Amino acid sequence: MPVKMPVMKRRDIAGMTFILAMSQAQGAEPTLRWIGSLGPSFPVAAPAAVSDDGKTVVGQATGSGGVSRPFRWRDSTGFQDLGSFGGLSGAATGVSANGLVVVGWSTDPQPRSKGFRWIAATGLVDLGALSGQPTEALAVNGAGNEVFGQSEQAFRWRAGQLAALSTLGGPASAALGCTRDGNWVAGWSMTPSMLQVACVWNDVAIIPIYSPWARRAEARAVADGGLAVVGTALDSIGQSHAFSWSLADGMRFLPTWGLSATALGVSQDGNTTVGLYFAGSVRRAFLHKPSTGTADLTSLAGRALFGTGSRLESAVAVSRDGRFVVGQGWNEAVQRLDGYILDLEGKLFRGESGRAVH
Repeated sequence: MPVKMPVMKRRDIAGMTFILAMSQAQGAEPTLRWIGSLGPSFPVAAPAAVSDDGKTVVGQATGSGGVSRPFRWRDSTGFQDLGSFGGLSGAATGVSANGLVVVGWSTDPQPRSKGFRWIAATGLVDLGALSGQPTEALAVNGAGNEVFGQSEQAFRWRAGQLAALSTLGGPASAALGCTRDGNWVAGWSMTPSMLQVACVWNDVAIIPIYSPWARRAEARAVADGGLAVVGTALDSIGQSHAFSWSLADGMRFLPTWGLSATALGVSQDGNTTVGLYFAGSVRRAFLHKPSTGTADLTSLAGRALFGTGSRLESAVAVSRDGRFVVGQGWNEAVQRLDGYILDLEGKLFRGESGRAVH
């Protein structure tokens, strides 16, 4: 029986014509900075999160042979290698509101992944594990004192203690994102029948986000108070669909131009969603607002990219106020994938001429 897919409504299609209208209406020209690399040994940077003020970006720097390191990039000081637990792989996945606390994972020599919390005074601190399982820290609240992730099961780390979150009864789950206050958590959980279901946790319960057509789904980010949960759902033919969900409206399909799309980040008010879609074999970053529709982020960047041959291929996170977007793109000037930060209000990263600093 064919799968019944969500229908794209006429107002959604019309909304996709929005490209530069938002910045023009606000009198703002977005500015962009390519953040460069950790160094010759780790030439490719993949951002994962951004601080509230847009001045700190964290992510994964990758070198030859798949060797990787967690990094922290500051607008004022550049790249910092956060170290390792002795293994060959690692990544930073989340950052506190002020940019001073970083979370992520790093492998030990075995190799086994260990979740970490990093501050300048202590370096990487192992968060421990649930029943000895490999652990990855994947999100942190604004204050930096609550960490979420996966150790076979979704967990919350607080006051030095790791505790499993409730599940839908299956053998595995993961917490992938959280709100600034840490009261709402996005992720997924397996059911006893081995169906992977997107879900959101609050202080009371786990809330499953079911879809009749989804074979597998995960929630990647959640707005304050659970106003919006965004993520991706895979259908029976292997096509992924970006979605936004709320208690009031249920799951809503986000319109994009490609056959497969993933929503990866959402602002605290739920009004700005970012992610990526595939146009053929090429990744493209998108930004979606309920009021205006979906924009290709390369086009939205305007003069910051126009005529350079560069493009923005993914948007993995947005600051809580919806102003800063980070991700990865093709930097024509250096002929490689590069991490970027985009200021939609166009106030940071300007040179003396007022144009974007590249």
